[in-house]
Amino acid sequence: MTSANVYKLFRVPLAFLLIASLLGLLLRSQQIAPLKGIVYSYLLHAHSHVMFLGWVFNVLILALTSEFAEVRWFRFMFWVLQFCVLGMLISFPLQGYGTYSIILSSVHTLCSFAFIILFFRATACSSSIALILAKTALLFCALSSIGPFGLGYFKSNGLEHSNLYRFAIYFYLHFQYNGFFFFGILSLFIKLMEDSPQPHSGNRVRRACYVLVGACVPAYFLSILWSRPSVVFNVIGFLTGAVQLAAFCMILQPIKTFINHAHLSSAARLLYSLSFVALAMKFILQ
Repeated sequence: MTSANVYKLFRVPLAFLLIASLLGLLLRSQQIAPLKGIVYSYLLHAHSHVMFLGWVFNVLILALTSEFAEVRWFRFMFWVLQFCVLGMLISFPLQGYGTYSIILSSVHTLCSFAFIILFFRATACSSSIALILAKTALLFCALSSIGPFGLGYFKSNGLEHSNLYRFAIYFYLHFQYNGFFFFGILSLFIKLMEDSPQPHSGNRVRRACYVLVGACVPAYFLSILWSRPSVVFNVIGFLTGAVQLAAFCMILQPIKTFINHAHLSSAARLLYSLSFVALAMKFILQ
């Protein structure tokens, strides 16, 4: 499947983004003028699944495929994934976590595993830092699935109101946000830097990226400090946040040089700058 054909498919996640945005408006309107027959939590599940899987997941797999490798059977897998997302869009508002929504989300997870395996096979002969980050992002995506599977186990054993149940939720969210999403986007940006004729500090960027990858796992403890665990976890969380901030500072100068010297439009340069300001705020707040 050529990159040109992949680009055409970007309309699909944009459509899901629109749908998820409308669901978000409906959710907020429920606080002011609630509609009868709508279960708020069911609609919330639909919104989150469409936003995560229909929008961000789709954009990232399309971008990784178009930038790094042509994946076998990608078009077939892509449409199976869209069928699952569309099914979840219908089933979650009707039944929440019911038979059909669980089946569809499980099929989506298994299909995403198949994509990850085929992506690794298609890129076996390459080893750039951008590609390493892309593979890392996909591994974190697979790792995050432990969270939803854990939810099923805890709920079946009557633990849905326990901290373990909430830990499983935050496990999924952490390795999606700070694993799959972050390293997926970072891999695409580093790919731009690698393809640019402008020189950059490749070894410095590589070392900083390795530090960020290594810090991602212990950074999970930052998501559970609300449960007041042992002070050891607070120390781990603090040190992890400090290490991530230091790694970001290492990579900041090469990024700034690239943005200032690359042939970018003023709008693109502004968006990149705002994105990295937001990222700096994230690391500082951690």
